[in-house]
Amino acid sequence: MGRIWKHNAPGPKRYVRFPDGEGDLEELLITRRAPRYYRLDETPFLSECASSGDTIEVDEEADGSLRFIRRVAPSGLRTYRCMVSKVFIVSPGWEWLKSRMLEEGGTWEQLCGGYLILQLPQDSPREFETEFRTAFSMSTET
Repeated sequence: MGRIWKHNAPGPKRYVRFPDGEGDLEELLITRRAPRYYRLDETPFLSECASSGDTIEVDEEADGSLRFIRRVAPSGLRTYRCMVSKVFIVSPGWEWLKSRMLEEGGTWEQLCGGYLILQLPQDSPREFETEFRTAFSMSTET
């Protein structure tokens, strides 16, 4: 059996097992939509099968955990995942990037210090890769 991974955000959580998580259970904020269907309210750290806002189909296991079957409705957000340094996390560049994302209707999650999950609406005109480079350059200025 795998390990159990927990997020720190408050709210109703369930353990979910994803096929690409090597048997590990991940405790996630989720909202039940109907029997077997849940909306993810945070993005899995161990899996790229689904992201925050997606509706997923699951099977309930004997131990009460949920086993991911498939993503049935995407959130409508583009998801970017990246590792960054502590220097970036405490920089004005990260603060600037977060504000730009929120202006555009996006969201962000920060796990394990420097693992970022960034989401922007599909129809956002922003050139995110360019803005990330700009934010990163703000963190390396002396």
